[in-house]
Amino acid sequence: DVYMNLPNAIELSAGGRYVSTATSQVKAITNSLGYYTGNYYLSLRSFISPRENNLWSISGNLLARKYFRDGENFLGVSIGMGFTPELRQNFAGEELLAETVLFVESQRLNLQYQFTPLKSPNLYRANLGIRRQELSFDSGSFFWAISGGITYEVKF
Repeated sequence: DVYMNLPNAIELSAGGRYVSTATSQVKAITNSLGYYTGNYYLSLRSFISPRENNLWSISGNLLARKYFRDGENFLGVSIGMGFTPELRQNFAGEELLAETVLFVESQRLNLQYQFTPLKSPNLYRANLGIRRQELSFDSGSFFWAISGGITYEVKF
């Protein structure tokens, strides 16, 4: 990503992501708009990924943080949602009978609290998240996932 600070506590970024695994490659164009006001930070970020057959996956994330005594102590919430196309084709032998594009959706909500103790440089982070994901093989049906964790980071 390339970041640019603008007047009035606004920042912009634009860039890309590339992830390659044994079974797939993911390319994404990303950008963000951030705004600082007092002890608050707001950010809106999008991800746009080209797929096969001229289809595109689109997702976005809204992040809000309230900072306390410094940049390492905050309470944050992020909300995300996205759509990815799934191409369904019905064939009779080699003849294409029907073609449908389904837009599989997902949503998520994450809460995060990060702090450093007063007399220690180390960092504590707690997070809790919930996700709702549509099943690609059963349009209109969803599964729910809950995640949580605690991280302790030692600083030297």
